[in-house]
Amino acid sequence: MVKFGLRLSQNRAPEYPPEAYMDYDKLKEIIHDLKKKKLARVDSTTREVSLTAPPPTNAAGRQLTADDSPVTEEDFYSTIDKELAKVESFTLQQVTELRMQIDQVESDIQGWTSNNNNNSTSVNN
Repeated sequence: MVKFGLRLSQNRAPEYPPEAYMDYDKLKEIIHDLKKKKLARVDSTTREVSLTAPPPTNAAGRQLTADDSPVTEEDFYSTIDKELAKVESFTLQQVTELRMQIDQVESDIQGWTSNNNNNSTSVNN
């Protein structure tokens, strides 16, 4: 079975720029980084007091370890929002251009129909 990312890249319309599509690889990388994250456990055997800045913590308030990725769930949501906005902008541009073309064709047809009807009535008179 073909992987989704490969299938997606194979089915892209060549006439559309990269902005027309979500950056699947970027999102996949963030998800992969998030999967690797491990929540640090507070070591209850040592009771040290530090007067310096506290160690960094994650959103749950747990201390981060060296293995923790700097990528957060917020990064994922922010990235997916940006990617969706990018695709939405491209789609809106395409729809606007198509509507203008449809309006032009309708106008041309209406003009052609009017001219054709005027020519028919002149011939009949």
